[in-house]
Amino acid sequence: MLIRRLLSSSGVHAVDKKSRIVILGCGWGGFRLARVLDKKKFDVTVISPRNHFVFTPLLPSTAVGTIEFRCVQEPIRTVKGIDYYQAASKTIDFGKKRNSMPLCL
Repeated sequence: MLIRRLLSSSGVHAVDKKSRIVILGCGWGGFRLARVLDKKKFDVTVISPRNHFVFTPLLPSTAVGTIEFRCVQEPIRTVKGIDYYQAASKTIDFGKKRNSMPLCL
């Protein structure tokens, strides 16, 4: 059974007047953008199937035991002031400003 969650930029945030920014993925760009955006000006939502960012150039060092694996990954939930959904975006309707994704449990 496929359950869909619909994320829309209209209606919900009309009271606080913040612009909503939806970041797809928490790789290099997504993780950095989620950290540096001003949370007082923007309502930031991150959608990614993985809940962490991995610094891939250091992965070989973890395999040989030079550094610990926890030193090369950063959980997305450490970024304060964002909403996080663990899911993969399936469809984006730019005209209606809607993003559809299956719910990941």
